[in-house]
Amino acid sequence: MTEEWRGVPSTGGTYEASSLGRVRSVDRIVLRSDGVYRTFSGTVLSPSVQKNGYHKIVLHLGGKRSSKWVHRVVAEAFFEATGHVDHIDFDRSNNAPRNLRIVTVAENTAHTIANLRHAYGERNGRAKLTEDIVREMRTAFASGAKVRVLAKKYGVDRMTAKNAIERKTWKRVY
Repeated sequence: MTEEWRGVPSTGGTYEASSLGRVRSVDRIVLRSDGVYRTFSGTVLSPSVQKNGYHKIVLHLGGKRSSKWVHRVVAEAFFEATGHVDHIDFDRSNNAPRNLRIVTVAENTAHTIANLRHAYGERNGRAKLTEDIVREMRTAFASGAKVRVLAKKYGVDRMTAKNAIERKTWKRVY
């Protein structure tokens, strides 16, 4: 597969994105503030990997540095629409256009949930309860137990217990 390069519209032709998810600057001549012209050779940019796994690059636009997410730059070059960019395979380092799509926030969330990537319930690292405990609490409450007593028994705040019992949280547990 040959690498296809397309201009990134917001950069005024200074940068291009590729079909492999890379970004490069193009050869250009720049007029410096002292009136001297300087020639720059185009080069493929090296992204930095952020803590969240996304790749970031620094673009020089109009004499100022601007940090951009690689997937957003590639999406801008290859798709006409702009908006929320989704990594189809969930690999944040795979910025190839075939792995990206423009979606709404709701579509992105639905995709995450459908593929069991969202940390609901016990999979959430901050969960104080388990599905079994929530079921026990609901059964005990239906049998007349007080929320305050259940909260103390399971070591959670009264509102945490109340919200779980009333299905304000843990809605997927039956």
